[in-house]
Amino acid sequence: MDKDIVPELLEQIKKKFETLCHSSDILENAFKHLKSKKATYETVNELAIEVGDILSKVLGGSISAEKLPDGKMYYNIAKRLLDDTLGRNFDIVSGYARDVQQVLNKKAGIGLKAQIPALNQDKIDGLVNRLSNSDDFESVSWLLGDPIVTFTQGIVDDAIRENVEFHAKAGLSPKIIRTHTGNCCDWCRNLAGIYDYPKVPKDVYRRHGNCRCTVDYKPGDGKKQNVWSKGWRKKDKSDRSVVQISNEVYNKNTKSSQKIANSILNKVLNIEKSITKDMRILSNRNGGYLAGLDFRIKSFDSLVRKIETDSLLNDISLSEAGKSINDALRYTTIFDKDTFSSDYLSMKDNLIAKGYKIVKVKNTWLDDVPYKGVNTVLSKGNLNFEMQYHTEESFELKNGRLHTLYEERRLPSTSRKRKLELDEQMLDLSRGLEIPIDIERVR
Repeated sequence: MDKDIVPELLEQIKKKFETLCHSSDILENAFKHLKSKKATYETVNELAIEVGDILSKVLGGSISAEKLPDGKMYYNIAKRLLDDTLGRNFDIVSGYARDVQQVLNKKAGIGLKAQIPALNQDKIDGLVNRLSNSDDFESVSWLLGDPIVTFTQGIVDDAIRENVEFHAKAGLSPKIIRTHTGNCCDWCRNLAGIYDYPKVPKDVYRRHGNCRCTVDYKPGDGKKQNVWSKGWRKKDKSDRSVVQISNEVYNKNTKSSQKIANSILNKVLNIEKSITKDMRILSNRNGGYLAGLDFRIKSFDSLVRKIETDSLLNDISLSEAGKSINDALRYTTIFDKDTFSSDYLSMKDNLIAKGYKIVKVKNTWLDDVPYKGVNTVLSKGNLNFEMQYHTEESFELKNGRLHTLYEERRLPSTSRKRKLELDEQMLDLSRGLEIPIDIERVR
C-alpha cells in the first residue's frame, strides 16, 4: 500500500507558512493598525494579499511532481491539501476583516455586529478539480500560484458584500468603492467607481486572475456628506430635513453626471462611425491596422462613474470632469517596427488633411521608462478622442507581462525592495523592445 503523503505534507506546509507569517512586516503592521484602531479595508486587502502570497510560495516550494504518486495530483490529495490550507487562509482573513468591520462600525456609531461571510467552497472545489483532472502535475502547478492569492483576496470582497447587505437591510445607505491598480485591463477599468447600494454592477465583487483591484466599504463617521461640495453636517435622527436635503443634493448631482455622460456619448455616437471608418482606412493605407476595436466606446455606466470619481478625487466640478475626458472614444493602431516612424508621420499628415487636429502627442520610446508607445489625443467636431500607436511587440508586452508586473508594483502591500526589483524587471523587458528607426521624428 502506498504511503499517505498528505499528513506529513500538511505538517511541513503549516510550519513553513507560520514561519513566514511570523516574519512578515506587512502582517505585523496590519495587526498593529488593528490594535490602534486605524485599520481599514485597505489594510484587510494588504493582509489578504500577503497571506495568499505566503501560502502560494509555500505550496509551490513544498509540492512537486517528484513528491506526488505517479507525478499526479490525485483528487483525494488535492482535496485534503486545499481544504486545509485555504480553509486556514479563510479563518485568518475573515477573522481579521470581522475585527476591522467592528472597529469601523463603532467609529461610525453603528451598533451592529460585524458579519462573517461563508467559506466559498465552490471556488476551492474548482481548484481541486482542475488540479486533479491533469495526469501531469507540472502542467497545472501554476494553479497553486496566483489563483491562491486571488482566492484569498476574494475573502475580503465576500466580507464587504456580507456587511454591505446587512447594513442595507438595517436601513443604512452603504457606499462601495472599487479601485483599479493603474494600468489595468478594460474590464477592471470599467468596473472602477463609487456606488450607492443597491445600485451596483453585478460584477463589482468579481476578479480575474492576477487582478489586484480593491473593493472598499466605509460605514462613515456618523455624519452625512455632500460629496460634491465637501460640506459636512451632523446627522440628527430628529432632523429628517437634513437627510432629505442631502439626498436631494446627491440625486441632483447624480442626474447631472448622467446628463453630462449622455451628452458626451451622444456626441461620440453622432460621429463615431465616420471616425472609425477614417481610422480604419488611414491605418490600413499607412501600413497598419486597428486593434481592440471592441473597446473603442466607453460604456455609459463607466463614463458616469469616471465623471463622478474624477470630480470627487480632483475636487473639480462635474462639468470640468466631463470636459477633461479624452477617452470616451479610443483607438489603437499597430505599425510594423521597421516602418513605424514613417508610417506614423504619413498617417499624421493624412489625419490633418482629413480635418483632424493633433491635440497632444506623447512619445515614450526614447525614455528609460517601462511603457513604450506613442499616445495621442486627436480632435474633430469638438470631440477629443485617443489614439495609441504601437508595434506588435510593444502592444503584446503592454497587455501581457508588463501589465502583470505593473499591477503587482502598484499594490500597497508591495515592499520597497520588491518595487525596485519590479521596476528593474519592467525596464529590462522594455529595453528589450526593438526601437523603431527614426523614432525621434515622432512628435
